[in-house]
Amino acid sequence: MNKAILFDVDDTMYDQQQPFADALFSVGMTSVPLSLIQPLYIRSRYYSDLLWDDYGKGRLTLEELRIERVRRAFEDFQLGMTKEQALLFQQHYERNQANIEPFPELRPLLSALQSLNYEVGVLTNGPGPHQFAKIETLGILPYVKREFIFISDEVGVAKPNKQIFLHAAQTLKIDHEDLVYVGDNWTNDIVPSSQLGWKALWYNHRGHQRGTDDKPYAEINKLDLVLDVLSNN
Repeated sequence: MNKAILFDVDDTMYDQQQPFADALFSVGMTSVPLSLIQPLYIRSRYYSDLLWDDYGKGRLTLEELRIERVRRAFEDFQLGMTKEQALLFQQHYERNQANIEPFPELRPLLSALQSLNYEVGVLTNGPGPHQFAKIETLGILPYVKREFIFISDEVGVAKPNKQIFLHAAQTLKIDHEDLVYVGDNWTNDIVPSSQLGWKALWYNHRGHQRGTDDKPYAEINKLDLVLDVLSNN
């Protein structure tokens, strides 16, 4: 029986909050309380998801989206940030993402999944070259075939639209019930994949609340628990 497991990238394969925090300090925003870094990061991701449709429809450029998501996040916490500061922050943020490290359990997990005869893939939102550069930096290409890397800008549709999951299933030629998806974002990752009948594993390492009544196949807080879930079901 053919089976496959696909992973989100950002904040699923690596800690996306650390490059965010480093960028804040790089642009001199040392007055931001440490207790606000995670809420700011989470809020910026909320606005990134909210504005992605406008980017996909050509109403925003990618640069405008990146500026607006962090500027709005700061506004929500009554912190001022000009567009110029937001652009400078984004430049540092991208530079920091060139040095990302995978979560320590990621590569051993991918190796173990291969040994269990899973096809391993990636399904992520973002610009093609930018997301693929992250995948290269994370060192996971020995485990993932290039044709099983699905990046929204290359496919032409973005999560949470189910079409990107349908496209992946058709490319893999695997039935939905034999597909596993691992992601951290409830709305983008868990809702669409679970509704299609995939085994949706919610990597909820930041303790988020569920946003809908949808039910994941399992909820985990460490990546290596993926193996436990798959071996017990």
